[in-house]
Amino acid sequence: MKSENNYIPINNKTYRRFIYGVAGVLKEYSYKHKVRKYAEFKRFKRDKDYKKRINEYYRKFNVKNIDCYDHFMYRHSCGVDSVKYIPEYMFYRYIEPVNSQLELARAYADKNLYKLKFGNIIKTPKSILRNINGIFFNEKYEEINYETALNTLSNIEEKYIIKPSLYTGSGKSISSIEKKENNFYLGNDIISLEDILRRYKENFSVQENIKQNIEISKFNSNTVNSIKIFTARIDSDIIFMNSYARFGRKGVVTDNYGTGGLYCGVNKDGFLNDFAYHGYNGKFEVHPDSEYKFKGFKYPGFFEIIEKARELHKELPYFRFATWDMTYDNKDQPVLIEVNLLHQDISGYQLQNGPLFGEYTDRILSDTFLK
Repeated sequence: MKSENNYIPINNKTYRRFIYGVAGVLKEYSYKHKVRKYAEFKRFKRDKDYKKRINEYYRKFNVKNIDCYDHFMYRHSCGVDSVKYIPEYMFYRYIEPVNSQLELARAYADKNLYKLKFGNIIKTPKSILRNINGIFFNEKYEEINYETALNTLSNIEEKYIIKPSLYTGSGKSISSIEKKENNFYLGNDIISLEDILRRYKENFSVQENIKQNIEISKFNSNTVNSIKIFTARIDSDIIFMNSYARFGRKGVVTDNYGTGGLYCGVNKDGFLNDFAYHGYNGKFEVHPDSEYKFKGFKYPGFFEIIEKARELHKELPYFRFATWDMTYDNKDQPVLIEVNLLHQDISGYQLQNGPLFGEYTDRILSDTFLK
């Protein structure tokens, strides 16, 4: 007699929300452990009236017993007194799983597929070599063998960037590849091409090093300094919600705060805030290496980048929220670096600019908790 298979379909909403709720709990624990150790936010002022106002606001959406730590931290950082901040745990455990089909996020965010998915909308970095699920492909997505992949790398004449195409975050495992005096370097280390391919194994790409806009490079010319754009679907429209710029440090390939980078809020007119943060600690009015001032700097191509992000999000009907990492190159064109659809880092926006969803907060909370 054939045994019965007991399984829960992947499209079961309750199952999906449970799985991503558990992942959100783990993300929340990691976040709180990390943030609360920083002295900058250990002494911020807390008051009972603010906590009361926060809970009164969220009770309208049947949400009780809010952990107000994030609210106090964000208000202390950016100076905006609002009850509409979104705690990270709430975004990861409830808002993301309810509003997006997160089981599809990894595939849609595969960097190796950006050219195919988004290439007709926006410029993407040129990839001379791709590895997708263990299979090598050239620039034109033609399948090639291992020897041809090695030969492609052996012919490089300038610095390229190698990065994982799946399951990435915080600049992890991103490095440079360069040939100097008949030696190949991965970062600062001499290494054989065989060892490079062995180390990255599968699901990675080798890309050209983006030549960024000269004004952006004044902060740091060693790193591609990106801007993060947060967009959301409201009915049939894609709305620009929030943004901040990131700047790397001298001698480092990435601009992530995990590798020493700084982040600085960008207002709705495209101007940087007066100061930048390193992670959740350390406040800077100028870049510590170049001493270039943040205040008064207008991000080149800001409105063009925003429109590109909105246009790109229209291609993602399964996801209500998206975070776009972009830059503006030396030919004055927006360039897509990465899209994040799962466990998007929302703190940077709120630490710098105030509530994540702004005027749309009530609508999104209603859609999440009252439907």
